[in-house]
Amino acid sequence: MHHTLVIGLRGRGKSWAKAVQAHPEFELTGLADIDPDTLAAAAAEFQIPPERRHSDHNTALASGAYEIAVVVVSHKFHYALTKDALLAGLHCLTEKPFTMDIGQAEELVKLAGEKKRVVEVVQNYRYTPASQFIAEAIRDQRLGRLATVEGSFHRFRPPHGEREADMPFPVLFTQSVHHLDWLVSVLPAAIDETISRHQRVPWSKWENPAICHILMRCADGVLVSYQASYDAQGEISSYDGIWRFAFEKGDLIVDNERQVWQVAEKGQKREIVLGPDAKGRSGDLCLLDDLHNAITTGAEPPTSGRDNLKTLKVLFGVMGEWRRSASVCSTA
Repeated sequence: MHHTLVIGLRGRGKSWAKAVQAHPEFELTGLADIDPDTLAAAAAEFQIPPERRHSDHNTALASGAYEIAVVVVSHKFHYALTKDALLAGLHCLTEKPFTMDIGQAEELVKLAGEKKRVVEVVQNYRYTPASQFIAEAIRDQRLGRLATVEGSFHRFRPPHGEREADMPFPVLFTQSVHHLDWLVSVLPAAIDETISRHQRVPWSKWENPAICHILMRCADGVLVSYQASYDAQGEISSYDGIWRFAFEKGDLIVDNERQVWQVAEKGQKREIVLGPDAKGRSGDLCLLDDLHNAITTGAEPPTSGRDNLKTLKVLFGVMGEWRRSASVCSTA
């Protein structure tokens, strides 16, 4: 079993501790967090002995007691802690966004290669039943060639304390990165052009724009339009978002109930091809499956750090294009 250390116990940290405990190939061996109360409460819940409770992650990494580090700290520290873990000889599963800078991500991928260690990024959206159904339909050309994609995500989601309030492009970093990663993984050709506009409304709790609209063009001509908001004051979408994939023989639509509709014959034929009760293996457990397979066989996991560079290039390309155009829309 892989002796595993979870670093960071707020937010998704405890969820990852539960996932590690639930997986037959992993053992939750240690916990680390800088807050003593958070650490003590989690250690008691997961029955971690005192010698495996760490207030300093470097002490934990240097102990030699762990094979894998699950990095679940604030986005600002993903790069530093993942680097520390790799330098200490551990495999890493790092929450998204992988890093806040493409150069840092490339550095970590290179370091993982030099250390012969696996670095995997938490992109669990790929594993939802609807996401996998759409991926298979595109790959098998079930409705012929793909023409356009429309995606929409909108929720009211204020920052979680000071650690998030000043996040640049918050909806992109915390939710849209999942949607963009999925698109990068399923689209038949690479995204080679983006145009984006971003908005910060006066009533927003975020310091930076939390609304974005993006138009993307792929190398094969497929057009993708995507909009996301953390400042929705009315109807909200599921975290999966709402999607329409238009093919030459009809559409596949993912609705707010996470069910997939197939619409054909110019709208005359509508049927549910994946119901809302479709069950799949937990995305977190799928990521652990991939990590175990990578460690034991040497196969690169689907959401490896190297693979995530493609996602980050789109993500940071959207941000860079916006910064160059200086197109902030501010409602008076």
